[in-house]
Amino acid sequence: MCPSGHLSKSVPKKIPSMEQGSTKKLSNVQQYEEIVDCLNNRGKIVGLGVLKENKKSSSNFLLKFALTDVILYTGLIIYSTYISYGDFLQSAFCWTTFGLAFDSIMRFYVFIYRRSDLHKLLRNTRMLFQRNEADPEGNKKLERILKFAKIANTLTFLSLSGTCITLNSMAIMETMRTGEKTLVFGFYLPLLDHKSTIGYAINYLYQNIQMVLVSFHSSQGDGFYIVHMILGCARLEAIGHKIDLLNRYLISEDRELLSPREDAKIIDEYLKDILNQHLAHIEYMKRLEYLFSTYAFFLVSSCMFVIVINIFVFITIFWLEGLFLSSAMLFKIMAFCVLGTIVSIKDEEIIEKLYDLKWYLMPKKHQKAVLMILRSAQHPVEATMMKVKPLNLNTFLACLNMIYSLSAMLFTVTKKKEL
Repeated sequence: MCPSGHLSKSVPKKIPSMEQGSTKKLSNVQQYEEIVDCLNNRGKIVGLGVLKENKKSSSNFLLKFALTDVILYTGLIIYSTYISYGDFLQSAFCWTTFGLAFDSIMRFYVFIYRRSDLHKLLRNTRMLFQRNEADPEGNKKLERILKFAKIANTLTFLSLSGTCITLNSMAIMETMRTGEKTLVFGFYLPLLDHKSTIGYAINYLYQNIQMVLVSFHSSQGDGFYIVHMILGCARLEAIGHKIDLLNRYLISEDRELLSPREDAKIIDEYLKDILNQHLAHIEYMKRLEYLFSTYAFFLVSSCMFVIVINIFVFITIFWLEGLFLSSAMLFKIMAFCVLGTIVSIKDEEIIEKLYDLKWYLMPKKHQKAVLMILRSAQHPVEATMMKVKPLNLNTFLACLNMIYSLSAMLFTVTKKKEL
């Protein structure tokens, strides 16, 4: 009796554990929360853990330290430029990361002074996943795009941290190869001989601190924008799915079994859902544009400045670190522009779906509603840089052209001065 009693008690204990294993899969809302938590944890390193509404802002020592560091960093580059006045190459070597200071300032501005708008954007995105939880097919489509967002978020951090590690490794290898103490960047602390052992160690440590801070607050800012641009595509995917469901209903045989009033009520619910989601998408893109339009402008401008200066230094003295840093900056510009293009393509897909909708199978009042949605979809909200240029592949090509032109002009001017 005893063994059988033990068996009867042990079996039920195993069944719940198996059920827990089978229900371990997180919902889309929970997966999105994981991404937000990841971004928030990166921001905490520089005092910008502000993405949780139920928690107080981390305006603490880390934030004050990070802000002070950005100001000190800018001052050091200006000082290094001043003491190398007259030597254009050495001055340019000091400017190789100067553009990143403005980029950093914009990140602090967005995450501190526009925090309430960030929270509204986060709430808007959560509502997207909550609204589609009852639809398995639509939920699966959103889950697929959410996975891309998660991968993009991870790659953003890995690419930035990988760039910093590679630059650091190159400086060490160059020091070992030549026997001359080589710093990662061209600026250095005043009142210290960066060629002496102690001075080199202190400057090397300071520049490594800069790289760590940049890796975290840059991956938070860039990662937030990249993730939410991808989730903008998820919104459009949800709208497209609702249009497909309406199309299926319009041509279904079951529709003939319903009374005209019931039929009109179902069509009305579909159209209301499509319209509400479309209006939510417009509000979402406007808020994203409001938050990151200026940010994108400074990011693209600063990256272009860094690339032009690094190309000049690289060709003049074959600075390999500059070539690698320029590649990373160029990739950043491309990522922002490619995402803008992808969202534009998804907008066009919604217009095509509305054109393909069997609108002629609806009552007249519903046909007018479709026309209203179509007119609104034909004027989507684009991602821009301060309304000056849209973020798309055409802008990326224009940036490449400008980088080439500025680099050529810089070489021409410096050669004339040498002559």
